[in-house]
Amino acid sequence: MEEQVCCLSTCQVKVLNISKYGGTRRELRQMRLFLGNLKCLETVKVGVKAENHREDNNVNNNYPRITNAPTTLPRASSNCQIHFFCISFLQRKSFRGLMIF
Repeated sequence: MEEQVCCLSTCQVKVLNISKYGGTRRELRQMRLFLGNLKCLETVKVGVKAENHREDNNVNNNYPRITNAPTTLPRASSNCQIHFFCISFLQRKSFRGLMIF
């Protein structure tokens, strides 16, 4: 039986930009796929959706859960660093998606 090879393992991607990351199971599976297969990956920039509560105008308490989960995933590249940043409401309206460089 042949071992299947992921097409990502041959990509020379060094920087991965992810916007509007919400920490859903689907998004975490995608992160696992990228981190586990991109062997040249050096930097992952993750824009986290920051939701404000109307009562106190504070960022939600899900931020630690959302940011901790990806940092525990195995990485194909030992040089890979993950950087998180909050995306405000206005920034979230302008762009959604994934950019690979």
